[in-house]
Amino acid sequence: MKGISIRLGMRQVVSRIAVALLALGVGEAAVAQNASPMPSSGGETSSSPRLPNQFDPHLRLPAAQIAAATPIRFLTEDDYPPFQITGPDGNLTGFNIDLARALCAELAHQCTIQPRRWDTLLDALASRAGDAIIAGMRPTPEILGRADVTYPYLKTPGRFVARRDMGLSPSPQSLSGRTVAVTTGTAHEAFLKAFFPAASPRAFSSAGAVFDALARSEVDIAFVDGPSAASWLTGASGACCVFAGGPYFESRFFGEGMIIAVRKGDDAMRRVLNQALQRLSENGRLGDLYLKYFPVGFY
Repeated sequence: MKGISIRLGMRQVVSRIAVALLALGVGEAAVAQNASPMPSSGGETSSSPRLPNQFDPHLRLPAAQIAAATPIRFLTEDDYPPFQITGPDGNLTGFNIDLARALCAELAHQCTIQPRRWDTLLDALASRAGDAIIAGMRPTPEILGRADVTYPYLKTPGRFVARRDMGLSPSPQSLSGRTVAVTTGTAHEAFLKAFFPAASPRAFSSAGAVFDALARSEVDIAFVDGPSAASWLTGASGACCVFAGGPYFESRFFGEGMIIAVRKGDDAMRRVLNQALQRLSENGRLGDLYLKYFPVGFY
């Protein structure tokens, strides 16, 4: 799944990401919010659909503006539900689409939103076919090498999902010998092996295959991306299951969260989008969008 499954490299790669984030303006406060030296779990079996503050309340951003007559041209893709997708009426819809419109309303700017293939987004940005990409991107080394980025606006923790009848509270001890479904080659698979070494991982080719195996009781529990799991649990096929334990925000594995990418050197655009994101977080609009698209919360 694009943007969700983060493949791991060596620890040196992780270090380069952190350094680049700080250099590009994803400041220390934002990084610290998302980092924890060890996995933490609250032990709850259900998740409240409340969006935690995504920004440091003490963060003071420098003033910035762009020309009032300048429309903001957002680029996205249309095959990543519930973040962005083409609806039955042919119009774009989803969390990121509504967020782009909310940003433009907050900034009192007109905006356009153009869908493109995922693999063409960065090229389109560089060629000035658009001003910003809002498509569930993470600040990977490739993206940081080709674009500047905003602060993360939605952190995406790892979560355990279990059948309701299992009553599992995940811990290294309780998962000893248990079969845990993960997606092959993802950060979630690596995290499970690192912190739950006594579990028995069973890798599947996609998140959909993981959820199908869990629904059919072919595995004891699954460890997956929080937003993907929340979206599945909202549907009829996910009625069998619930979140188990709390969210895991280990940034070395799950990254810093979703960002908006802007052209290299376009500091004015990056700053005004950061300001608008912070205001939407403070005034509750970002939380409203989270509730709209994730009635089963993943935090």
